[in-house]
Amino acid sequence: MIPMFAIVWGCIFFVFSFFQRTITMRSWTRAHTWAYSYVGCSGSGPGTTLEATTGGSISGGSAGDSDVDSIVQSLFALQTGHGSRTTTVTRPRVIGGGTMNLSDGQFVMCNDVPRDVVDYTVQFIGRLLHL
Repeated sequence: MIPMFAIVWGCIFFVFSFFQRTITMRSWTRAHTWAYSYVGCSGSGPGTTLEATTGGSISGGSAGDSDVDSIVQSLFALQTGHGSRTTTVTRPRVIGGGTMNLSDGQFVMCNDVPRDVVDYTVQFIGRLLHL
């Protein structure tokens, strides 16, 4: 009976630590990605890989939608911020030992950097002429 109790307690400890790490990792990923997008997709987050993408990041329902989305994104310079984070969870020796890798990723739209109307209009017309 004692080995069974050790295995059961090892499993309970592993499940607890797995979900604790998962919740912590996802909370930090979400916080860093939202903070990154709030400031116009610039900056960094400790332990979170952050990057901005332009064009083609809005997925459409059909082939025609993707063409419209790419035109809208090129006209309005829409950007998507992506944050990703990885961590590991250690398994107790009683259930095999080793580690398990966890990863998380989140996409959010970037806020536009505040500009005056003239600057925005000039950039919009410039992008319109390049289509």
